[in-house]
Amino acid sequence: MRTLRAMAFRVVAPSVRSLQAPAAPRILLVDDDPTVLQALTRILLRNRYLVREATNGRDALESLSNQWFDAVVADVRMHPVDGFEILQRAREFDASLPVILMSGYPDPDASTRAHDAGAFRYLTKPIPLRNLLETAAAAVELRRARHRANSSSRDGA
Repeated sequence: MRTLRAMAFRVVAPSVRSLQAPAAPRILLVDDDPTVLQALTRILLRNRYLVREATNGRDALESLSNQWFDAVVADVRMHPVDGFEILQRAREFDASLPVILMSGYPDPDASTRAHDAGAFRYLTKPIPLRNLLETAAAAVELRRARHRANSSSRDGA
């Protein structure tokens, strides 16, 4: 499976905004816990998502700067770049990119903060399989609808 993930991810383009959405939904998955990262990757791959893994926030930001994603799923508690910074920077790169934050620590304040910062959803680990897949599907659909709308408005202008 590693070969599948590695071969599909280099996109060369002058701007992230000009990238075309690939047929299979692409998720940037960010978690510093290798066990969680591997489990969530396996689930998403089995459900026909292309997954780019990042084991830290810095790698995630690098991927965001030069690759197209339909959604980002990021852990909140990571150092030195946490999920909230990923959310903020992702919004700077592309405001239409849905970011799903997750945490293994139930925290109503973090959930509220995530919502206020523009997160698509805030999930608490362990994430039920159905919840993860429904949230990812909704995020991808929103992203692609926004992309279609932006493409239509540029074409019609």
